Amino acid sequence: MKSNNIKIIKLFLIHIFVYYTFFGFISEIIWNVARDTIFFRKEIITKIIVSSLLGITGMYDGYIFLLIPHILLFVIINRFFKKNILKSFFISSLFIYSFIYLNFEFDISNISLFSISSFEHATNCNIIYVMIPSLAISFFLNYIFMNKSKN
Repeated sequence: MKSNNIKIIKLFLIHIFVYYTFFGFISEIIWNVARDTIFFRKEIITKIIVSSLLGITGMYDGYIFLLIPHILLFVIINRFFKKNILKSFFISSLFIYSFIYLNFEFDISNISLFSISSFEHATNCNIIYVMIPSLAISFFLNYIFMNKSKN
């Protein structure tokens, strides 16, 4: 049982760090390309490094401490898939993040990560374009790390 707890903690730590780091990285790339600014500045790199802390507090997803309902849903789903922690994590993540996206899409019309309007160009980046690649990378890395720990 103790080995399972360590795997679960490792799974969530990898997810938090990887998901929100890539979320911050992709959003900063889009933001800076839209503004035609230099990407490799100290402020931007600092923002990307602390993006996992910003993500836990809800600054990216719009909900404070998104990790709490994610863990609760994981515990509920893990009761059905007792032997497959990765499947439980994947299903709970899909529920949580699809809830966030559907809530953004239908309750608040066209929520965007940021919006820039100027004479030269207008940019409106929907949050789904940042969320999907970040989740895919996080799931892939968790899959690799969880399969390595089985051997």
